[in-house]
Amino acid sequence: MPKALRTLHLSFRETHLTHFGVMVLPQRFCSKLSLRRLLQRWIRIPRPGAGYHPSDLILALLCAIMAGLRRINKTEILQYNGTFLSLLGLTCFPDQSTLRRFLKRIPTRAIRQLVALHDHLRAQPSQHAN
Repeated sequence: MPKALRTLHLSFRETHLTHFGVMVLPQRFCSKLSLRRLLQRWIRIPRPGAGYHPSDLILALLCAIMAGLRRINKTEILQYNGTFLSLLGLTCFPDQSTLRRFLKRIPTRAIRQLVALHDHLRAQPSQHAN
């Protein structure tokens, strides 16, 4: 077995791919964890009026962060990215104002529930890895 890393060349010929296509890896990880279902079970937040389930808003924010978007006002580019939307499982990405209102109104109790879910996932890695 060689000791050095081999050079790996990648090329893409598809015209509809974007730099957000790399999000397939975190999406598969979240899917393997059944993260959307876990968020729906663990986090109790009154449904916002925008028509999104709170778990979808949490996942949208999480994916935006993983995609390298550090500010909510930068998420506008995700509203028109079909690849990103299909990976997230949404027909349209939440508007910036929807995300801001959601974060502003999230109760402390829900943040504690999110921390509890995080602790649960970290404590049970073999259960969710299968």
